[in-house]
Amino acid sequence: MSARAALVAQAKALRAQADALEALAATLPTVEADDLIGVAECAAKYNVGRDALRRASERGELAVSRGPRQRLLVRRSAVVAWLESKPLRGPDREGWAA
Repeated sequence: MSARAALVAQAKALRAQADALEALAATLPTVEADDLIGVAECAAKYNVGRDALRRASERGELAVSRGPRQRLLVRRSAVVAWLESKPLRGPDREGWAA
């Protein structure tokens, strides 16, 4: 077998592997990025401030880490799970309807 024929055969094998991997990747579920977010994004998106994050961390309900310059960082999925675990509370008024 010549060197050229060997390279062509190897290229065909690599293309077949790439096609198989792309087909496999298409069947896998997409996972949303679970990145670390700061206090500003928690406040803007989830209406949760620094004190609430700190208290939840002290109670062991939420894993909070310290980033650069001692900024509080928390995983987005952890905040969502923590908020979903909390009971909904409405104002103590007569006639309150959900």
